[in-house]
Amino acid sequence: MFKPFVEGYQIICKYLFNETNEAFTEKHFIFGVRSLASQLLETGSTQCYEVLSSDMQKNALAAFVRLGMVDRMKTVDGFTYIVNKESLAKTAGIFESRIPVRNAMTARL
Repeated sequence: MFKPFVEGYQIICKYLFNETNEAFTEKHFIFGVRSLASQLLETGSTQCYEVLSSDMQKNALAAFVRLGMVDRMKTVDGFTYIVNKESLAKTAGIFESRIPVRNAMTARL
């Protein structure tokens, strides 16, 4: 049930860790995540279409700001964001660990 969301957050973490080296805006973030997700979908590396949702991307960015993985600064043009690579690597490691899901038990007659 939560697999698409966890996978979406993993893709967003991957984008933040590999693609962002300087300050960025929310518009730049959304465009970059969509580009990465589109590439992964085209190559078949993922089947997570939820990551293309701007709501998921904005929620992830807001959650990462609350967790301290991304710093938000107010500028004249709006807000800019800077990635805290150490915190991102630590939290991304949590998303990487997968909890095995047991098969549902069925009644035997």
